[in-house]
Amino acid sequence: MSRTFVEMVLTANQEYLKGFLQGYIAGVGVEYPFFFNHEAGIEAESLTEKIQEWATLSDKYQYVILEKALYEALQASAAIFSEATKIVSVKNVKSCQFEVTIKAHSRDDSKAIRELVQFRPSTLEMINWQESEEIDEKAKGVELYTPAHDYTYKASGSFKGDLETVIEFRKKLTGFSAVTAGEIKLERQ
Repeated sequence: MSRTFVEMVLTANQEYLKGFLQGYIAGVGVEYPFFFNHEAGIEAESLTEKIQEWATLSDKYQYVILEKALYEALQASAAIFSEATKIVSVKNVKSCQFEVTIKAHSRDDSKAIRELVQFRPSTLEMINWQESEEIDEKAKGVELYTPAHDYTYKASGSFKGDLETVIEFRKKLTGFSAVTAGEIKLERQ
């Protein structure tokens, strides 16, 4: 069963907030996952919010996605509130997805990427997946860093699912240099 997460936007210093959450989790002795948007590849704000942040010329807002049980524990203990930390918004995370484009010239990379996609977690939905292979016999023997390649594998589409699965799968995919993955977009409630 997948966990329930909330997206919390706070005005806080990132190092302080990260240390606070790690300390709180260590203190209560329960493993609660949490993710900062930029570390996990999660799109966290609208263009309007980004422009407001740029206008202040600071990293004023922190976007952290945490397990709902951790959020409730923090609320119950009132531990998150201080003069340095203010909660701006809290929204439930229903699901999330990211887009990916792949262009590989290595048959080995292509095979590994295909296997990763084929044997992805069963809870991960693949949307609008398209893939193709091109073989150009005339380019055979040309070196790797030239504009002509004898083999090209292309694919594109999206993956949708629960937060932890999507983050982990995106991390595995982006381990290949042939993969360009967009930020994870949250579906909020």
